[in-house]
Amino acid sequence: MNMREGEAAGAPRKASISLAPEPRSVARARSFVSTMLETWDCDDPERIVALLTSEIVTNAVKRATGTVRVQAALVSDEALRVEASDDHPDVPRPHRPEPQAEGGRGILLVQELALRWGVDREERHKVVWFEAAVVPRRSRCL
Repeated sequence: MNMREGEAAGAPRKASISLAPEPRSVARARSFVSTMLETWDCDDPERIVALLTSEIVTNAVKRATGTVRVQAALVSDEALRVEASDDHPDVPRPHRPEPQAEGGRGILLVQELALRWGVDREERHKVVWFEAAVVPRRSRCL
């Protein structure tokens, strides 16, 4: 885990972790993001960050054949960006699943609850990301 990348004055706080493409990595990703919020003295009172982290990392571990990388970056005193990258070429797209479908609602949740979200294509992987509101415990997050 790289917990102190990009700490120059004015630079966003960043940290990342590499995870195996397996179901238990989703809980590890949530724990990692929660730890980073704690480190940066911020709260996720509605648990939106935790929920959306679960959604994008679940998609990544279901499709990845290699390592899944999760990055958290405090982009302002009131917003956190979480990214999940994997090596699968398909880009998630919001769609309305059938009412009886057991899955397919994750990106809809991201679309509805995030401040912003998107997908960036890199040469050999894609990055699904969202930005969500966080609350500083003091006048600002560290």
